[in-house]
Amino acid sequence: ADAPLAPPHEAAAQAEDTELLAVDVEYTKEEFVRIVTDTALRAFLKLLPVYSGMSLLAGLMFGLMNGPVIGIASFLLLIGLLFALNVLTARARAVRSYALMPDSAKRVRVSFTDKGITVKSERPGESVRFVWKAVERAVERQDSVEFYTATSFLRIPKRCIPQMEELRTLVDSHRRS
Repeated sequence: ADAPLAPPHEAAAQAEDTELLAVDVEYTKEEFVRIVTDTALRAFLKLLPVYSGMSLLAGLMFGLMNGPVIGIASFLLLIGLLFALNVLTARARAVRSYALMPDSAKRVRVSFTDKGITVKSERPGESVRFVWKAVERAVERQDSVEFYTATSFLRIPKRCIPQMEELRTLVDSHRRS
């Protein structure tokens, strides 16, 4: 019971995780800003019921004290303010962040395997893996391909995907039904 566990066999793990397709992505400023803004919008929409409830209570309170027009105006003002703070400021922060970001942070390698999708930064130790089971949907847009999980999404610009038909086939064979 006191003996240490043997380390996992690396060769077997690597054999199971063979890279079927890899895409090198270098995000442009516009793509980066759009991803950050879309992420902020998704977060805002997830919290919209909470924000609406708070704004409704504030509108009701102001409406009872100052009349219904003031109540409605305060509700709309508060929702608009919360939208601006969450979404519009995210856009401004993304523009500043991109300007200060080292080039290595702008580049990632997206690997598709039988297990899932792995996104690796050029900086050591920075990677994210999405198992195929967690990928709820894959969407091909005019200029990008997006992969959605319950908590996040990955956007790959089409300009970075030379083997688009191969990617479609791979995703269709692993996508969750």
